[in-house]
Amino acid sequence: MSDYVLVAAIDLGTTYSGWACSFRHEYKTDPKKIFTMQWNTGNHVSLKAPTTLLIRPDGETLEAFGYQAESRYAELADEGKHEDYYYFKRFKLVLHNNMELTKDTEISDGKGRKLFAMKVFSLSIRYLKDHLVTTVNNRMDGNMAPSDIRWVLTIPAIWNDKAKQFMRKAAEQAGIDGNLLSLALEPEVASMFCQLQETVVVGEGKKSAEMLLKPGDKYMVLDAGGGTVDITVHEIEKGGRLREVHRATGGDWGGTKVDDAFAEIMVELIGVKVLKKFKKENVEDSLEFLRDFELKKRDFVADKDTRTSLRLPASLGLCLQETEGISLKEKIAKSKFKDDIQISTDKMKISASLMREIFKKPVSRIVQHVLEMFEKEDLTGTGTILMVGGFSESDILQKAIREHFPSKRVITPFEAGLVVLKGAVVFGHDPNIMRSRVCKYTYGVETTQMFNPIRHPLDKVVLMNGMPYIVDLFDKHVEIGQTVHCGESQASRTYIPLYDYQQDVAVVVYASSKKSPMYVTDESCQKLGEIMVHSPNTHVSRYQRRVEVALTFSGTELEVRAKEETTGNITESTIKFLG
Repeated sequence: MSDYVLVAAIDLGTTYSGWACSFRHEYKTDPKKIFTMQWNTGNHVSLKAPTTLLIRPDGETLEAFGYQAESRYAELADEGKHEDYYYFKRFKLVLHNNMELTKDTEISDGKGRKLFAMKVFSLSIRYLKDHLVTTVNNRMDGNMAPSDIRWVLTIPAIWNDKAKQFMRKAAEQAGIDGNLLSLALEPEVASMFCQLQETVVVGEGKKSAEMLLKPGDKYMVLDAGGGTVDITVHEIEKGGRLREVHRATGGDWGGTKVDDAFAEIMVELIGVKVLKKFKKENVEDSLEFLRDFELKKRDFVADKDTRTSLRLPASLGLCLQETEGISLKEKIAKSKFKDDIQISTDKMKISASLMREIFKKPVSRIVQHVLEMFEKEDLTGTGTILMVGGFSESDILQKAIREHFPSKRVITPFEAGLVVLKGAVVFGHDPNIMRSRVCKYTYGVETTQMFNPIRHPLDKVVLMNGMPYIVDLFDKHVEIGQTVHCGESQASRTYIPLYDYQQDVAVVVYASSKKSPMYVTDESCQKLGEIMVHSPNTHVSRYQRRVEVALTFSGTELEVRAKEETTGNITESTIKFLG
């Protein structure tokens, strides 16, 4: 991957997606020179496009993506031709904490019609990939070869290994060569980009520019996106390399929770029956109504008491009138929202107090989690909270963090929603910036051992060749919370074939959320995958044909290295976690 012309990064987000890139020769002179695509909504320019996918009735062919998918679906609905199309929005959350994820996992669109999740993700990535390549080639004299591009795909740090591998597989199905692809953890690449930024320091009548983050700084990265919130702690070492101080934690408390709260209010106010009718019969109006709320949600200022004004489709009031024989004004007057929601001609005006209530649950959950984090001993000396991600641009979230952590320096970079995407480009040029990480799980290998009455229970005994053995044992290599150095093999372990005639040894790798699981059958364990090691010298005793296994956390993925002792043959593989 050293011989490349361009680094191209794709951020497939829960609510919004985008791409960015930079040329290798420009990065060397100005690493901040990164091109990001701007998307035209028809009414304004957006930094990202909605993660919305319209697939043709064959279930295979992409019709449109982003704003074009929303508009095209509305057109089809007006013509009564939309029913056979697949329309997916915010599907990325299917990967969050999904322990049952496989390549055959299915997801449903808004009408309950199912497709393979792999197909939906790969079509989305393919669209962004092709859009990027076409845009870049149109600005060049000639076209780049596929081998000229180094690709980076961003992923939440709190995802499990199966979800990470799922994204890699989807990208490969989208036409990206796996040898030219890196996965990047979102909080890490945000740190990388912010290291390049300067800030203005004002004090004692002077203004001076200094780096936003410097060697020795220990800071929390609060990456609040549309779907998930990733929180981790980094420290910058001499030379600019990063050390992860605390493993990534977080949850699904992103900006979509604000949308969910607003949707709950609309259900309580108008009713499920009316809303279903409105969405089914007035697709374009429904789309515009939600899009307007999205814009007003971003602009909401916590301390102001002015009402938030939304454009109110006349069709919504008509649906209510036809269903219940009552006007929207009358409906509101009889509800508990009579003081908080007003109707004025074609506007719905929401009080500031109700808007703050809409934000309350996700903001409170984020604040509570950060409070719990700062109680941990290893966070001592963490003086800065770096807020990145689209939801971090929210004034109400920023104010809540500042109010609850007055002793911390809280920084929200300009265009916080693009920091991860731009950082992914930086990572593509310099993928070795992470020196160490903290393990999210305990990793080990499945083993079989001779029965030991001191350590093993009798009910686990299995007779093999007339001898008592214990199967399904978890042999620990790396422990949860342990610091591992990136690119370096961890402590290796040696294993012996079970039989003298055995020519192939399966190295089966597991991860566990427990510190020291005894058996791989424990509910905390998940099988990540396996590699086969060929051991042909069956004329040699199995005790002489040992297999040395080491795990390496290289980049953002787990690599397994197995060496067969008699032949010296080495088998290496990035574990394929999907079944």
